[in-house]
Amino acid sequence: MKIPAQNIFEIKANYGNNAENLLKLAAESFTKNNLYKARFYIESLIKEYPAKAEYFSALGTVFKKLGKLEEAKKWYLKAIELEPEFYEAHYNLGLIYCLQGNTQSEINCYLKTIQYNPELSLAYYNLGNAYRKLKQFKDAEIFYKESIRIKNDFDDAYYNLGVVCERSGKHLEGLEYYKRAIEINPNQELAIWNKALLDLKLENFKDGWIEYEFRKNLKSVNTKKLTDKLLENQDVKGKRILVYSEQGLGDNIQFLRFLKLLKMEGAFVIFECNPKLFHLFEEHKYIDEIIKQTEFKEPQVDYDYQVALLSLPKYFHTKFETIPNEIPYLFAKPDKIEKWKKIICCDEVMKIGIVWSGASNNLYGKNRSCNLDVLMPLFSINGVKYFSLQKEETDNAIDYKGLPVTSFKNIDETPFIDTSAIIKNLDLVISIDTSIAHLAGAMGIETWVMLPYYSDWRWFLHRNDSPWYPTMKLFRQQKSGDWKSTIEQIKERLEYKLFIKNFPHSFNLN
Repeated sequence: MKIPAQNIFEIKANYGNNAENLLKLAAESFTKNNLYKARFYIESLIKEYPAKAEYFSALGTVFKKLGKLEEAKKWYLKAIELEPEFYEAHYNLGLIYCLQGNTQSEINCYLKTIQYNPELSLAYYNLGNAYRKLKQFKDAEIFYKESIRIKNDFDDAYYNLGVVCERSGKHLEGLEYYKRAIEINPNQELAIWNKALLDLKLENFKDGWIEYEFRKNLKSVNTKKLTDKLLENQDVKGKRILVYSEQGLGDNIQFLRFLKLLKMEGAFVIFECNPKLFHLFEEHKYIDEIIKQTEFKEPQVDYDYQVALLSLPKYFHTKFETIPNEIPYLFAKPDKIEKWKKIICCDEVMKIGIVWSGASNNLYGKNRSCNLDVLMPLFSINGVKYFSLQKEETDNAIDYKGLPVTSFKNIDETPFIDTSAIIKNLDLVISIDTSIAHLAGAMGIETWVMLPYYSDWRWFLHRNDSPWYPTMKLFRQQKSGDWKSTIEQIKERLEYKLFIKNFPHSFNLN
């Protein structure tokens, strides 16, 4: 953008010595996103009034919006040098440090801000955000509450307060803060969504399944937005029902069980399947017709009603006590089972499949994954042979560390077909929360799942079993990031299992 061909003398001739006029011109230019023009007016002000901290701070804000953070930082620091108690400059400097990922400096700036202006709600709010990033949830809670004390209708603060309470294990408090955020702003999407997930986690299915439909409004959730011929409460007997795949692979494996209920109601079930699961699902007895999903396009098939797979619990008014949990409902192919039986071939020891890492591009995946080194205590147990069921490349890590874990190259050219056959030949699967855990559970294989402290809603709270999978046991972190104690629990349980397995059955106790 061309900078106005004016100098300070021309500006003074046009607008006089009135700094308010120049500041007004700068503000109008900034509002219209004429940033270079705004910069020119503010620099002109600085030339005329070189000791005014607010003008240097305003210049910093222009550079911030231009994306020139270091330049912005320089002018905010200049403003603070001129007027150490100028709280706006401290606050804006904190925003720069936030964008640069320097959280401790960000915190220091906000603390300075509230020192000079104890009633600035946004400063407390951003302190809460900063401590939340550091996972210091108690401190975050304190500052969010201070922000709300000053501004009682601050819906974002209520939402974030709900988050930190939930992460601290205060679930009912978190639920109340989500409710308050929604009362203030009925369009508070994040609060609506988090309340839905928390209601489900708290086993409040009556509200949870209804609220869970909100996922279709979120760009971040991998769900179609089909609206025509929606299955809501219609009778499905004799009707062609299109059920479409959504979300992750584990979600699809877990909720596939609900297709049986449709069949029992007399429906003709058409399943639009995630291509990665097509061959695993293609012979499922409760699918009448299976088609591959193509991104988010309308499927080319005739149907009477359509429904998202994870909306079926809502349709069937599923209660905690009525979760359909008959297993197995997924099966490996017989020829593949025989093939892998010959390869694995170690009947004299316990055969355990192991998964320790989820998708690296998934934020929750990072939280649920554990380092391979953490599993070392398990590898010291005699009478066990481990097999890697990782979907990502892990051979190098295993070989590099010289671990007693067998990994197989070039399997699953057809996704999950070899893996399901390997699982069928194992005695036990130990896995983090990933699609393999769901697959093993759906196949009726004994499965031990390692859960992070803040786990997904489907595992509920405090349970060591799963109503979804009767052969599954849950091992939870007792505090965030602490996999060591979780692995110790698993080791003790595994040693006991081996003791029972090897205990002489002919030995009689008196």
